[in-house]
Amino acid sequence: MPRPWLTRTFPNALPFEEMPATGDRRRAFPARAEALLASVPAKLRTRAASNAWSMQREVGHLLDREALGLLRRRELRAGAAELSPADLANRRSNEAAHDEVAFDA
Repeated sequence: MPRPWLTRTFPNALPFEEMPATGDRRRAFPARAEALLASVPAKLRTRAASNAWSMQREVGHLLDREALGLLRRRELRAGAAELSPADLANRRSNEAAHDEVAFDA
């Protein structure tokens, strides 16, 4: 059974030399996800395992989170004292109904 996301810990600092590659991977994610899921039939792509999200919903959720990352980047550049909070309830992803949206590949 996978560990709940919010119980995981992550390193606080990424070596400076790895920053460009991290940005490249983040920007390439939508195209990579589309390429990976294009060959998966909709019936499998939208099927959720017990107590888990489907592949399509997971990808939609990651794209939803990207919007928060971009907002926070703008806030950092503007010198904001505080960054926008994360939506720990995943309201945006839950309301998006990603499995009901047509997947265009």
